Amino acid sequence: MIGAVDIGATKVLIGVADASGRLLEGRWRRMPTPEQPAELVEAISHLLPELAGGHPVAAIGCAVPGPLDAERATVLSFHNRQWQDLPLRDLLVEATQSPVRLEDDATAAALGEALVGAGAGHDPVAYLTISSGVGAGLVVNGQPLRGANGLAGEVGHLVLDQDGPLCGCGRRGDIEAYAGGHSLARLARAAGVMLADGTGRVTTPQDLFDAAAAGDHGARQIVDSAQRAIAHALAVLMATFDPSRIVVGGGIALAQPQWIDAATAMARELCHAESAAQTEVLPALLGDLSALTGAGLLAVGRAPGRAEQAS
Repeated sequence: MIGAVDIGATKVLIGVADASGRLLEGRWRRMPTPEQPAELVEAISHLLPELAGGHPVAAIGCAVPGPLDAERATVLSFHNRQWQDLPLRDLLVEATQSPVRLEDDATAAALGEALVGAGAGHDPVAYLTISSGVGAGLVVNGQPLRGANGLAGEVGHLVLDQDGPLCGCGRRGDIEAYAGGHSLARLARAAGVMLADGTGRVTTPQDLFDAAAAGDHGARQIVDSAQRAIAHALAVLMATFDPSRIVVGGGIALAQPQWIDAATAMARELCHAESAAQTEVLPALLGDLSALTGAGLLAVGRAPGRAEQAS
């Protein structure tokens, strides 16, 4: 059995895969992201053996948020939980006695979609996630493209307006500050946007989109600004990476397909006509399981992880 873990801002997915790295149907669980790293490690170490049905877990792939230090196998920062310099690989190895590979969550999702999802059979493939945050992963020849400093695909923190709204990373006016789930909810609260049925104030991105669809002017402005930000993210990927396919995933993107279609049309107008016309933009075939699937593939060596240590 192979262990797969996807750590997100609000949820953690834990599952098991077969020897090829394919997730086993129904053999995964969802839980809220714990407040403390020790709680996270304990949950993973207890749930994986249960999901494996008592079989040994030969290796674990783990998709993590935030930038990684590959040499130290350390999560440098996780803004939503204020975790800094977290030696996650070593903690998991100690708790599970299994080899562990870590990967950036967007890159893991890109790998899952490129190998067995919406990008299968295409090359290169880019993956754009729009959920609590905004990020991208890149896959070339079936291998993750990480860049010289391991930061390739960080389009979510590309600044569009230095006087724009504050992002969780501490910068202003980047793409995530306009279009990430936490940012959308924060902007809606600040603007006092009301629920579509008028019973209270908007607190979630879905509430915001519902209010915009119902004609709320303030909600419409926030949604339109987010759409323009996502159009810039797509245009950056089209213009600089020239992918065969861009796969778009994450909870917000998958729940708002027409919004993504409109952002895609806008993106095609922002970059070179030929490259934009050739790039297909498709929703994630694996849905919420893109990064978890990629983590399983990493664990069995379908692509090299950024950091690995045997027990």
